[in-house]
Amino acid sequence: MSEPYSGGNEPAAPPPGSYGSPYPPPPGPQGPPPNPPQPGPYGSPYPPPQPGPYGSPYPPPYGYPPPPPRTNGFAITALVFGIIGGILFSIIFGIVALVQIGRRGGKGKGLAIAGLILSGLWIVLIALVFIVAALGSAQRDDTGTVTRGGSVSSTSLHEGDCVDGVVDGKVVTRLTALPCAQPHDAEVIVKITLPAHDWPGVQAAGEQASSACEERLSQVLADSPMIERLRAFALYPPSELSWNQGRAVTCLVVDGQAGKLTGSARP
Repeated sequence: MSEPYSGGNEPAAPPPGSYGSPYPPPPGPQGPPPNPPQPGPYGSPYPPPQPGPYGSPYPPPYGYPPPPPRTNGFAITALVFGIIGGILFSIIFGIVALVQIGRRGGKGKGLAIAGLILSGLWIVLIALVFIVAALGSAQRDDTGTVTRGGSVSSTSLHEGDCVDGVVDGKVVTRLTALPCAQPHDAEVIVKITLPAHDWPGVQAAGEQASSACEERLSQVLADSPMIERLRAFALYPPSELSWNQGRAVTCLVVDGQAGKLTGSARP
């Protein structure tokens, strides 16, 4: 019985090579493998890292966020003084705040500007008050005689002034001075000073002032053609503080028939 044909002395098929070939690679230098890795930017065979969301190839580090800018203390102070009318301090602190914020940064520029604006408004308001007061004040000539009617303080009356606004039993601080040729309530005849002593109280001070004025008016107006219709009226210190400041008394005359005087009561 014959054996199967084995193909003679032919060698058996070698195992597949590293590249899938059934034959071993030939001796000698080998070619590059398919699709070799490309070198990176620094010669590395790995691809370069991709940039992160903030332009860095690495994730951002962890930490606390920077603190918010602080409000300038001078700006706050300038606003407070601007509200309450501290004009000088508001202007100084407002300028300092603007300079500091411009150099160092920070918050509060609007507060400083608001303080300066309020200071300007206070200056305008004060100027208007002075203008109105000046326009409403009585005008005098070189001799001190009232030439145009207007408001006057009761402590700055002159002898010979004719005034409106005196009220019996009421403390008067301001009166309306006007030329004596116009009808008026009272005329200032003389100003005196009571003797120095302790504050006697409102009622006693009024009695002393009235008594002293009646005595002096009887002397000054003895020859006045209006003596029969005149009645004494005294402006005296109404408090201990004003009494200690000088005890000045202004002696006036009014019409005893509750009418108006015209012209001067002096002889």
